Amino acid sequence: MLNKAAPATSDDLKVGERVVTFGADNPDGSVTATNIQLNPSQLTPSR
Repeated sequence: MLNKAAPATSDDLKVGERVVTFGADNPDGSVTATNIQLNPSQLTPSR
């Protein structure tokens, strides 16, 4: 498997695409993401 990191903007996010976010949980249940992976092929979200 080959992975490549590249800068992206919110325009790269598409409705219905799978993403995995890493960051801090907020009291309201949202996440302040510090890292977003687009189209993660082998990751299973923990929640």
